[in-house]
Amino acid sequence: MSITIREAKGRESVQIAKLLATSLSKGLEGRFKLNKFKLLDHTKDTVTSPDGLALVALRDTTVVGCFMAEIRPHAYCQGYQAAQLGVYIEPNSRGGKTFIEMLDRYIEWAKAKPDVLFTAFSIGQLGPTTPYIRSLLDKRGFTKNSEDYYL
Repeated sequence: MSITIREAKGRESVQIAKLLATSLSKGLEGRFKLNKFKLLDHTKDTVTSPDGLALVALRDTTVVGCFMAEIRPHAYCQGYQAAQLGVYIEPNSRGGKTFIEMLDRYIEWAKAKPDVLFTAFSIGQLGPTTPYIRSLLDKRGFTKNSEDYYL
């Protein structure tokens, strides 16, 4: 069965938030109690905002993946930055071109926005797919700029 990718609809916010909660529970945020109401509100805001991008990967009518991003003012420069907020694809739906298509749609979306200084992608959880994701970013012209550390 093939996967279809399209922009999310408001009614899919709950499904997207559930996927993001799964992803967050596997990362740094897994150490803390996740506020599911805040997550859902932020998801709804991103889905409905003209400065937000929310993509869903669908198998039939079931959301099996999501990619969320936003345009926000740069803190110190005149202009904006496109920032990926979260990506999650259910394990049984991985391995195809779903992530690649979502990444490319994000890049095109950001390019179409006025006054965007740069497009950012953060690998929030290091794991077995990290080298593959790094190679995809490198092929698309992304430059590694920073490292984050948490205590």
